[in-house]
Amino acid sequence: MKRSEDLIHSLLILTGFSGFMIFGNTAILVAVAIISFGLMLVINKAVFRELKPIGGYANWVTIFRLTLLCLLGFSYNQYDYFTLGILSVIVLFLDGVDGYIARKMSMSSAFGGRLDGETDAFFVLLFSSIVYDLKMADYWILWPGLLRYIFVLCCYLFWKKTIPEPVSYLRKTIAVIMMGALVSPFLLDKQYYLPVLIIATVLVTYSFGKSFVFQWRQNRFISP
Repeated sequence: MKRSEDLIHSLLILTGFSGFMIFGNTAILVAVAIISFGLMLVINKAVFRELKPIGGYANWVTIFRLTLLCLLGFSYNQYDYFTLGILSVIVLFLDGVDGYIARKMSMSSAFGGRLDGETDAFFVLLFSSIVYDLKMADYWILWPGLLRYIFVLCCYLFWKKTIPEPVSYLRKTIAVIMMGALVSPFLLDKQYYLPVLIIATVLVTYSFGKSFVFQWRQNRFISP
């Protein structure tokens, strides 16, 4: 079921992104994301209830982080760049908090990992869109934000199964670098943040390229 859920989520997010590109308003992207994440929680409500206390503290931190992220998506134009940067750092910091709580309190779960990963992916897409909308970078900055959702679509179209990948600390590190790079335009001058964005974009492209090759190789051994 997870594969079809991922596909629906990706299609919804891409629909919201299309609305942003057409109307120039991230509120459309955020509104669709709220619907999609809400649908994800409803579909997995049985799993959510199994965690004690209900949902688990780590998932509540992730949901709180997602809520702050959505609020920033609605209101980023109301803040000066420095304030927006500080608020973004807080959201980014919470990404480490939920993982720490999950490990410390033995609350790790497949659903929690997925919710955390999708929240990270949405962070990258939303901030790519914000950086583009504020004219801090050109169209190319949207590429890293779209990669996660393009990857899901490719896996669904090309192969009958999506094979779980081994845990990769390199992949996780690159994701954090990408998120941090997208915060840098609000705190650094262009001569500093632009190279950071370019390097992070190259790294995340490499990461997803490696994942694509992994899926291709593993699916070669699956009988049709």
